[in-house]
Amino acid sequence: MSQVGYSTCRYAYSKYPANLAVAHIKLEKRLLQLRNKNNLVLYVDGDPPAEKSGTHLQREENRRHHRQQAHQQLSSLQKRLHNNERIRKHHLNKLNKHFRNAFKWELGDRKSFVQYLIDNGYQAVLCNTETDIQIAIDCQPDDIVVSGDSDFLFYKSVTALWRPVGKVPFQKYLVYEKDAVCEALGLTPEGLVVLAVVSRNDYNRNIPYLGFATNRKLIEKLELQKKKGGGKKPKNIDLGNFGVVLPLRSVHSHFLFSLLFLHSLSLSCR
Repeated sequence: MSQVGYSTCRYAYSKYPANLAVAHIKLEKRLLQLRNKNNLVLYVDGDPPAEKSGTHLQREENRRHHRQQAHQQLSSLQKRLHNNERIRKHHLNKLNKHFRNAFKWELGDRKSFVQYLIDNGYQAVLCNTETDIQIAIDCQPDDIVVSGDSDFLFYKSVTALWRPVGKVPFQKYLVYEKDAVCEALGLTPEGLVVLAVVSRNDYNRNIPYLGFATNRKLIEKLELQKKKGGGKKPKNIDLGNFGVVLPLRSVHSHFLFSLLFLHSLSLSCR
């Protein structure tokens, strides 16, 4: 199972904006480097989910900023040409950076690409929202997900992730096995899910004052206490530097309540 890589899409549809057929072919060539199309299921994002509206508004604002910067850089280059001043490589690199960051693969182009793939014998899916959910639903125990998004391992059905790094044709794949990741972090698969929820992601920010490393330590401690209690949720939570031993009924702080609520919700659902 594979997501369509963003950087590859950006290259194809930026270079051939007026010719979708050529852009589709360029993107298809990149996909065929993954493996035979008969053994590949491709997923493409649909509409953005309402739950991520804040993130998408922020991304759109970021693209708008880079469009403005690109226009300013173009005006500067025109002035340099008019004044017979030399245009150096760093001027063009700066302009190219703003153009890259302003790119958006529009929904109409995505729909057209998925139809192109289906017409050419691929297994392709245009998801209702983002690809993550549909891939997690379809994923079978022996499947491998190929994606740049490492958060796929937080889905229960995904047990292996290949994350591409580097540039074509020298691209390699980092292989992540969920069992190995959990062992390295000292967490159960359920604890890994809790870590994903309470740490910063596309849906929400970190719980105030708690970063990823601190969250991991607290969740590991919660799981150990639950294990010592024979699977029962502990009445008292040892929060280390955040407090000695606090009974649940006395916890009023927002960030502690959020962590304990997620602990109760996720670790008791097996």
